[in-house]
Amino acid sequence: MTKKIAALMTIAALALAFPVSLIAQGFSFSIPFGSVKLVSAFIQDASVSADTQGSETAASTPAYWIKYVGGEESGTLDLNANAIEFFSGPLGSEVINGTTGSDVNVGDLCGTANDSLDVTDAQCDTPEELCQVVNDAGATTVVPWVCVLGAVTQAATLATAAEYTDMADVQAKLPGGVPVFIDNDDVDELGILMRPDVGYEVRPNDNNQGQGDIEFFLKSARRTSADVNSYAQDQFDNPFEGQRAVLTYILANLNSTTAWTLEVRARKYRPGGSVDERVVFSTVDTTDATDEILDFSRAPLVSGPGETFLITASDDALVTGNIQYSGYFIPANIR
Repeated sequence: MTKKIAALMTIAALALAFPVSLIAQGFSFSIPFGSVKLVSAFIQDASVSADTQGSETAASTPAYWIKYVGGEESGTLDLNANAIEFFSGPLGSEVINGTTGSDVNVGDLCGTANDSLDVTDAQCDTPEELCQVVNDAGATTVVPWVCVLGAVTQAATLATAAEYTDMADVQAKLPGGVPVFIDNDDVDELGILMRPDVGYEVRPNDNNQGQGDIEFFLKSARRTSADVNSYAQDQFDNPFEGQRAVLTYILANLNSTTAWTLEVRARKYRPGGSVDERVVFSTVDTTDATDEILDFSRAPLVSGPGETFLITASDDALVTGNIQYSGYFIPANIR
């Protein structure tokens, strides 16, 4: 019996024990079965020759989720030079609006062009900063865009157009919004965000790549299934409030020309698109390791209240890679 099969059997046995009790790190406590959400997901790098939206591998995960929530018929995203551009207007005739109350680049924080965020600018060259600029633009006006940080570390540098796959006028006014992907030909970080809605919610959105979408982070869409069609939505300050993430198993692989690092970060979302992150596990693998198997089933990694986990594999010469994980979410007030 291989270690991989043995690990999966351990996870299955643990899953069957949920209705009775959980034993971890020397503590035993009961969990109501209906309060546990089992989650498991797989990703692989999005290295593609076309480098355009929609050509990513089906399992890749985004740097951001962005949604147009304004009153125009359509809102689209494009990548031009080093700028992410935001268009709105009649379907098929979207334009850079840039008028007061619409411009995402309020105060010319990221370049000087209206409705365009230059990622080479120091205030938009990390994922967290770009999302904050988009969301802060609507803090005192009615800017009709929302942005959520995805499966990249908050401090990752994404400072040129080459580090993104081209959005190519992708539609962003639709249930679930649209993911913005990094191009792993040019970015040496691969990540996956642990979410309680993966595998539980299915929406008519071809852009979610099977890894969830923006609706989990938006208030109205969490009330009724019909609200995913709403375009007047605010973000939760912390969508993971009241929950804890429990990570039991990781299998990662990087076909790298150098040593590579596998890290787990506990992440807490804050208002306006910012996050707090702390590394809770880190290991370094030798060059071109076949597999890194981490079985936490006997002593799971447990997040703090309102936190989730971000799993990343990185080096300075990423070739190909994949990550899969298993775990679950439980109420934060479990004692």
